[in-house]
Amino acid sequence: MLSKPTSPRSPARSPAIPAALAWLILSPIGGLAAQVAAYHDQTAAQHQAQFDSLSRQGYRPISLSMYDNPTSARYAAVWVRRGGPAFVGFHGVTAAGYQTLFSTWTAQGYAPRLLAATGAGTSIRFAGVFEQDATPTWAVHDVSAATFDTNCHNARLQGFILTAACVYGSAAAPLFAGVWQRNDRNVQWGYGHSANATEYQLHFGAWTQGWLRPTWVTLSSYGRYLSIWHDNQIQGGWIAGHDMTSSSYQQVVQAQANAGNYPICAQAGGSGAATRFAAVFAPSEAVVPRTFTATGVSVAGLAAFDDYVRNMMVAGNVRAGSLAVVKDGRLMLARGYTWAEATYPVTQPTSLFRIASSSKALTGVAMHRAMERSLGTVHDGRTMLSFFRPITPIDARTNNIRLVDLLTHRGGWHSGRPPRIDPVFLDVPVATYHASALPVSKDEIYRYMTLAQPLQFTPGAEEAYSNYGFMMLGEVLEAINGTSYEAVVKRDVFTPLGVVRPKIGGSTFAQIGTDEVRYHPRNPYIWRSVAHAVQPWVPGAYGDWNHRNLDAAGGWVLATCDYAKVLAALSRGDDCPILGGPWLDHMWSANVASAPDTLRGWWRYPVTSQGRTKYVRNHNGGVPGTAAMIALRDDGFGFCLFLNSDRGLGGVEIGALSLIADQVAQWPNHDLFPGVGIPSLRTRLIGTFTPFGAACSGTAGAPGLSGRGSPETGQVATYAVGGAPVNAPLLWLIGFSRTQWNSLSLPLSLAPWGASGCSLLVAPQVVIVGQASAAGIGSLDLPLPDNVSLIDLHVFAQVAPLDLPANAMGLVYSRGIDTRIGGWR
Repeated sequence: MLSKPTSPRSPARSPAIPAALAWLILSPIGGLAAQVAAYHDQTAAQHQAQFDSLSRQGYRPISLSMYDNPTSARYAAVWVRRGGPAFVGFHGVTAAGYQTLFSTWTAQGYAPRLLAATGAGTSIRFAGVFEQDATPTWAVHDVSAATFDTNCHNARLQGFILTAACVYGSAAAPLFAGVWQRNDRNVQWGYGHSANATEYQLHFGAWTQGWLRPTWVTLSSYGRYLSIWHDNQIQGGWIAGHDMTSSSYQQVVQAQANAGNYPICAQAGGSGAATRFAAVFAPSEAVVPRTFTATGVSVAGLAAFDDYVRNMMVAGNVRAGSLAVVKDGRLMLARGYTWAEATYPVTQPTSLFRIASSSKALTGVAMHRAMERSLGTVHDGRTMLSFFRPITPIDARTNNIRLVDLLTHRGGWHSGRPPRIDPVFLDVPVATYHASALPVSKDEIYRYMTLAQPLQFTPGAEEAYSNYGFMMLGEVLEAINGTSYEAVVKRDVFTPLGVVRPKIGGSTFAQIGTDEVRYHPRNPYIWRSVAHAVQPWVPGAYGDWNHRNLDAAGGWVLATCDYAKVLAALSRGDDCPILGGPWLDHMWSANVASAPDTLRGWWRYPVTSQGRTKYVRNHNGGVPGTAAMIALRDDGFGFCLFLNSDRGLGGVEIGALSLIADQVAQWPNHDLFPGVGIPSLRTRLIGTFTPFGAACSGTAGAPGLSGRGSPETGQVATYAVGGAPVNAPLLWLIGFSRTQWNSLSLPLSLAPWGASGCSLLVAPQVVIVGQASAAGIGSLDLPLPDNVSLIDLHVFAQVAPLDLPANAMGLVYSRGIDTRIGGWR
């Protein structure tokens, strides 16, 4: 039956509440007192009467459930008294009737807001509410679970969100209906199927551990649950219950009403005494707002980096991020960013992140260090199997896989080609092959791939990205060194740089450290954990894969500033403290001429900036809940950007951050590594200005000369004069000696030339003409090249204002300034 549309309204007085209502409470909604009415176990006639009465009094439905026998269905609903767009309701209609209503009302600018169904076969009946809403919407009904899942998948790809859903049909042939709208609020959302109440409880624990809340929980007459989950939070919190009888639901409702909560979702399934309820209670439907926070040293000249990350995180709904920027071996910027609710952990510059496949570049460094130390016994052409105990592979070509093939993704495995195997994510098939329990070991993965899986192509003949190939590089490093891959990289890469935080991360929530960020997949989901033999349900980011098995391929957990120290070290070329110059060049060389951007453990990405192409060595990484990018240019600029969301980082971010770097007018003269617990890679000699000698007086008095700014390489030293005649021309004398000028010793008295009391204090090798202002002041900027050979060089300066009445020479002279050039070695 269809009820007529209602218009938004706000009655001035409290309405009379129909006696058939089960209960009524007062609750704040969006900061305003509002009335909430709810009922359950109502017949169709009672529901119709409630609909008519409540809609006339300014209420609107926020939850609707239809259950029991389709021909004598019962209804549960929650209404809130507040304004809003016009709406229209229906109940007890067939699938064909619902389709007709859908076509009719969507043509008039309405969209399905609530949807409920019960029954099976030809007895299915629908109820729901259409609301005036121009938001793009699509809906389906009477579809299988597989088709429903396909719609959800497509909705995510197209930026839509599941807003209403129900499950009905029979246990043997469950049916689903759903409504999807454009996700204008940019909510991260997930949904789940649960076969029964017990399974739903297990799923519930996994979803909530992933920091999501149930926004819709509905169930069928045969006890199947369908739930929708959002990543935002409700003001005042929420509480949920399920598998409740009608009487227990009523008791919970009353208890929650006494606590100031009302059901924002109330659903039921079953009939008679077998009816069961599920509900979510909260004091408000208002979502907790998010704020943006940045920690670490704010650097004014580098604010564009902060702005870029902020915009990225807000647009992408990313809760935690971190950026570290290096230039010429120094840490220029180290920031932690948070876009979250006030109670969410604040990200620090030293917060730890999973970095996924950005780990591969570290493996590349460690492998080349092993080559360097081996004096020729470990090299590109040595075969993978030569490092392990003898084994007869199912595919003889496996015997020919070389280290260079592993480093350049040419080992023979192609996860995109049948049988599409990426074994580091196939724990269950590996365990099944070995008839062993989870979790599986890297050795089990190796034996599964070598003994049971043929290659997809001849090693060296093609390139196909392979996590397994890099896992095997880690196994090679363990065989060479007789210790774990983690210990090898710490010893050869991190410890020499004074970096102590990095570690191979854990899989489960319990294995995540307090200094490590939370992980939020862009498309939240739950999964059976492969980290435990019993495979409990877990949030996808905490057990969908065995993180420790990823070690060399994607297992590292560290802070952006930790990885930045590695980039800073590599930027030193022949002075790199962890890898000799020739081996650094070898690592960064292409193995195949036709693939110039595939290096050994790294990628190369061209960026066009300021009219020329700059090549950026880089590696990105991503697993659910993680995105990482590390990049380093030839000119010493590099960055590390980590996020706790798998929004994806790639060439766009490399290009954008590279452009920001090119627009930096003056890089800071600091090194922030010590501030984040890491020793500096370079030592600093602080530049100084030291006055010497004395000035002589003129008509405006004695000109005063001082130095300011930063007299260090790559910076600008400024000389300032005061006390000069008004608008007088200035002669700036710059030289490299204060003791000898040609054959004359300095200081040289200028009295013989008519400037009594004045002395030449500097051997001028450069004379620059300037002019004083109307206030008798002037300045000279002296840019100092970023050249380490200039460090500890002395530059001497003196200024001579033109003052014709002062003496026969027409010049007066300031004191001298001895500038000792400092800088970073």
